[in-house]
Amino acid sequence: MGTSEVQTRAQRYWRSWTRKGGIFLRSIGAARAAAGVGLMNLSYNLSRIGILIRTYRQQYYANQLAA
Repeated sequence: MGTSEVQTRAQRYWRSWTRKGGIFLRSIGAARAAAGVGLMNLSYNLSRIGILIRTYRQQYYANQLAA
């Protein structure tokens, strides 16, 4: 995997993360900041799972119709 591919993947993740929660996290205390980052990661992962499930369903039903 070349450096441009790695950079593209990282930028895609960063863009979606900043769209959902912003790049600034204002909280008092390290524990609250860690919880905020954890929740932002959780929301990103849940949205990715939803995308993967929808993609799988579309491919599955397309294959069923083609058969």
